[in-house]
Amino acid sequence: MVYSEETGARFRRQRAEMAVNLAVQSKWDDAVTVNQSVLSVYPNDVDACNRLGKALTELGRYEEARDAYGKALGIEPSNTIAKKNLTRLADMKSLPKTAETVTARVDPRLFIEEAGKTAVMALQPTSVPGVLAKVTAGDQVQLNSDGQHLTVLSLTSDVLGTVEPRMGARLVQLIADGNRYEAAITSLNESQVRIIVRETYQSAAMAGRPSFPSKTDAGFRPYIKDSIVKYGLDDDEDSDDDGDSSDWPDEERMEEAGFFTQPLSGEPAEEDDDADD
Repeated sequence: MVYSEETGARFRRQRAEMAVNLAVQSKWDDAVTVNQSVLSVYPNDVDACNRLGKALTELGRYEEARDAYGKALGIEPSNTIAKKNLTRLADMKSLPKTAETVTARVDPRLFIEEAGKTAVMALQPTSVPGVLAKVTAGDQVQLNSDGQHLTVLSLTSDVLGTVEPRMGARLVQLIADGNRYEAAITSLNESQVRIIVRETYQSAAMAGRPSFPSKTDAGFRPYIKDSIVKYGLDDDEDSDDDGDSSDWPDEERMEEAGFFTQPLSGEPAEEDDDADD
């Protein structure tokens, strides 16, 4: 099928939004189909290749994911998302090509900062080599209290790290007193994971007591950007991310985190054909 320039730009934009909406819902099979439909018409669409690589990785189809990222890199050799994800996937060679993955739909509101109810923190590393290659930014994680320490696990029960002792002890006590929390990965690199923790229920005994009375991480201010951003599997942060946060939102950082190429308000994106090139 041949599209006019205007119609083609609209088609790509609509399919990109559809693919990301499916990804947010963890509907990875459908996301694969949508991204492949884009590539059938626009085989050199680098963003669609990266989105396809993300979806295939979530399905455990690692060889196909490598092919998708490899194609993106062949089209655009400087593409950092494709480069870093190929490096990450190289660490997963020992896993079966159809390895089972466990994903959960994450409520985007989990990533919205709220004073006293959310905190972003770096975990103390305890994971074994290769474990971090199996998770990505945006993945929901489990908080496991043993009565003294708070350990963070992936949904497949791999240990990702522990919350630093002071904050961990506070959360362990709050959980014991009836509070409930959800958490997800905001970013990670080869050696460290950062998560956001949100209070989802406050027990009557803890009424009026904030879970996080002071800001634990001034370098990250999570929120949903009301515009279209690309998503990929690449989640590594640059070493200077803890600097001045006044430049937030960082387009590359959100792109690497794997979130929200679709305005959550439901309003259509602006008709800007240049954005698709």
